[in-house]
Order: sequence, then structure tokens, then C-alpha cells
Amino acid sequence: MKRIRPLCLNDLRKLRGDRLKPLMRAKDRIPSCPGIYIWRFWPSFPDMSEEGFVESLMSWAAKIPSFSDLVSNSRVQVQIVRTPLGSPFDSESFLGLNFKSTKVQNFLEVIRESSEKRGELKDILECMIASFPPLYIGKADNLKNRLSDHFNRKTPVLSRIESSNVSLNDIYISFIADTVSDPEISITTMIEEILQRITNPPLTKRYG
Repeated sequence: MKRIRPLCLNDLRKLRGDRLKPLMRAKDRIPSCPGIYIWRFWPSFPDMSEEGFVESLMSWAAKIPSFSDLVSNSRVQVQIVRTPLGSPFDSESFLGLNFKSTKVQNFLEVIRESSEKRGELKDILECMIASFPPLYIGKADNLKNRLSDHFNRKTPVLSRIESSNVSLNDIYISFIADTVSDPEISITTMIEEILQRITNPPLTKRYG
């Protein structure tokens, strides 16, 4: 009987797409077809020492943009903000969990154990990163032209990312080609809105 294999990190990295900064310097690699483009926060672990590894994880709480929504009626407005990993300024928590809990302490013990364990854990965490909601989703009749507009700061997307305390070095872009639309009937906007509603990207200001 064929065994079910675990998630393959290399397969997930295909989902990640291309790193933003090299892509900005090589726009000719971007196709000119219509489609949906997806900006992802995919943090790295630049320092694999025990202290550096923990510091990288702790920075996630500050870097992952919060989800914000305004609920209102004729008399009141309430701003709802959801921070997936808790407040980055809370010294009592680790990734949104009680620092003193057994699960957190066991996790930290594995990090302290050895560089080999940290290497294995990094791969597991990168599989988790693949499940982060995208930061931004957009549509384009011409992917190359539209992404060039973003890269040249003709839109506020890069500024929104930078103001969210996210390094552009940790941003990747992938795309889904729209091979169905034609000049008479386009479904790109519909594809974009469905994906936005499913994933709720925090830096998308409106759907569609």
C-alpha cells in the first residue's frame, strides 16, 4: 500500500512565487497575460543560533499585519482589529500563547537542544508560513504592466507593506493566469474577488 507523504517544502515554495526585490529588477520575467497576482509575507531565518531563531519568531507578531474591519450603524462605529499572534509588545506571551505554558516551554526546549533540531524545525515552520493569509491580492489585464505600476510606486501597495513593519526582503509574488477570459467576456475580477473573500488579505482595502 502506498504511504501518504507529508507536505513537501519544495512544492510549497512554488506557491510562494518569486522574491519581490529581484523581480523588481527583472520585470521582463513577468508574463503579459491577464490574471491574479498574490503578494505573500514569507519570513526567513537569517540567524540560526538559539537566540537568533527565537528573535526571528518573536518578530512575527510585529510583522504580520492585523486584520481590521469597521462595523457601524446609524449611532455607533466600532473598529475591530484581530492580531493573529497577539500583541508584539506583550512580554508574557510567545506567538500569542502564554509564555509559561507547557506547549511553549517544550517548543523552546527543542530550539535550545541543537542546531540540527532548529534546522528541522525551520522546515516545519516554513510549511506553516505557507498557510499565512496573503498580504495583498490584485487583478490585471496585463500582469507585467500592473506589477510594474506597483514596483514604480504608482499605487500605495509598497507603502502599505513598509508601514506595516514588513521588510520587502520577506515579500514574494506569485500569480494565477486567467486562461478563460477573452476580449468580449472577462472573469478576472470575479476570480480576484472570490480569492479575496476566501483569504481576507489584510492590505486589500476593498474587494473586487
